[in-house]
Amino acid sequence: MNIEYVEVEGSSHSSILQLVEVSGSASEGTFRSEADALRRQRKDFTEKALDILNDLRGSGELCDAILRVDNCSFVVHRNILSASSSYFKALFTNKAFQTHEPPQLQEVQLSDVSSDIVAHLIDFAYSRQVLITSDNVESLLLAADRFLMAPLVKSCCEFLKRQLAPENCLGIAVFARTYFWSGLEKAAMQFAYHNFNDLVARSEEFLDQEVENLCELLSSDNLNVRNEELVFEASCKWVHHRELSRRQEMGRLLKTVRMGFLTIKYVVETVKPHSYVRENEEAKNLTLEVLKYLCNLNVDPRQQVQLELSFPLTRPRVPHEILFVIGGWSGGSPCNIVETYDTRADRWLVAGSADRGKRVVLSRQKCYVSAVGLKGMVYAMGGFDGHVRLNTVERLNPNTNQWSYIQPMMHQRSDAKATVLDDKIYICGGFNGQECLNTAEYYNPSTNHWTLITPMRNRRSGVGVIAYNGMIYALGGFNGITRMNTVIDDMLFVIGGFNGVTTISHVECYDSLAGECGEWYDAAELSLYRSALSACVVANIPNVQQFVTIPSTPGTLTLNSTDSNLNMGNASSPVPLDDVPQQQNVNILNQLS
Repeated sequence: MNIEYVEVEGSSHSSILQLVEVSGSASEGTFRSEADALRRQRKDFTEKALDILNDLRGSGELCDAILRVDNCSFVVHRNILSASSSYFKALFTNKAFQTHEPPQLQEVQLSDVSSDIVAHLIDFAYSRQVLITSDNVESLLLAADRFLMAPLVKSCCEFLKRQLAPENCLGIAVFARTYFWSGLEKAAMQFAYHNFNDLVARSEEFLDQEVENLCELLSSDNLNVRNEELVFEASCKWVHHRELSRRQEMGRLLKTVRMGFLTIKYVVETVKPHSYVRENEEAKNLTLEVLKYLCNLNVDPRQQVQLELSFPLTRPRVPHEILFVIGGWSGGSPCNIVETYDTRADRWLVAGSADRGKRVVLSRQKCYVSAVGLKGMVYAMGGFDGHVRLNTVERLNPNTNQWSYIQPMMHQRSDAKATVLDDKIYICGGFNGQECLNTAEYYNPSTNHWTLITPMRNRRSGVGVIAYNGMIYALGGFNGITRMNTVIDDMLFVIGGFNGVTTISHVECYDSLAGECGEWYDAAELSLYRSALSACVVANIPNVQQFVTIPSTPGTLTLNSTDSNLNMGNASSPVPLDDVPQQQNVNILNQLS
């Protein structure tokens, strides 16, 4: 059983803070210290007063009301309950509870609530403390909501958020929706979206969902699935759980699958012959329409993007991780352009604010920069600007789309590598313009400070650095050209580089889960030809849509076609089309018809 002890702060401190802010001309530091002192004094006074009142309640002294629940009675002070509950405040200030002469206890009969829960509510009113457990949280939350005890409602909701798991998130979401706790519902659904694979594999709640709730879950743009095959298989699993009554829902469920991202082979060999699809007229017709799309029939290529946006089955879902490519060597000089990659749509976008048409660029042009993501931020360290090696560090806040300089490194270094361990950034090796480096240092974001650590035994430029099992590993490294790589959605990406003749924009990804030995695939090409770039992955960006917006849609940023570095090759389609000749596609459709 999970138990958590929660202390809920009152709201009386705000008046003290206002008093400090207008009480003289002292410095900001003085205001802060005075505010802290007054907070402590007020908290100490409040705690002592509540302790005394709680002792008086225990001895039945100065009490002026009785709460009766089942066969239990609780003597209380009306003013204390009124301060904690809008419900009791309205009740006790009613004319029926005006002071009598001589003073007498007023009784209140409470129904549809247990005496144990009422005891918790009273304890909270007197101490601002409550024992929340997995056994009592539901009843406690319902009672706190009924009696309008907002701080306790908040504490219960926060407790449930911390208890979210694949086995219970859908039930908590339904529970929260029933009582209009929107914050809890949102958190539960976000957890379900992000952990969809585990949810389908382990949750009995998933199998017991009503069809309306299931369709809402499966159709969400935020559903975190590696491919749409998983959504189809989850739909079949739900139907199979109660096959006789649910077969008729297959057409409705199939509409939640982004079938435009399935391969022709999968649709023909798995979806079409499935008994749930074959025996449902709506599902059969939908499968035929999708095959027409996948075979590139009756679709004008010029309308491809518009179709993807308007037709739900071809609209990519929002990725939960974004791959950032930063700086690099392009067109004979360093560049400061940042691109982001959407794995769901297989598209690159020059990072920028879609509503302002503003590029997110580094403060200066540089290549051989080291990049990592930490706590939703992107860090770009060192590099070469075409003249000198740098020790400067820039940090991108995706929420504001702004780069800012932070504390520089101890050493100038380019072609170094960085990694994250225990919420700190470690950077190793590199080249300072004269020699390869063996130095290493780490950055602590909480203190904005770099600290040197023990040097490596060998000097390394172009070194590979990873954090694994609580340790930092420095791998390989040599003087010369190196190609950058990173991992996203369990795939390894090789981005850009130099092929011995020219800088390239080619991108490949290695899927370790494909086949027995894995497979390499061509991904969408970069917008720029570049080498000596750096890449990192950032997860769970709140405004992720700004980094995956399709460039050719209104209001978004596109590179100027006159840019000499722009890759003018054919854009990669977001649909994973098979290498099937057009005539063979026609034959497939004829057979299906």
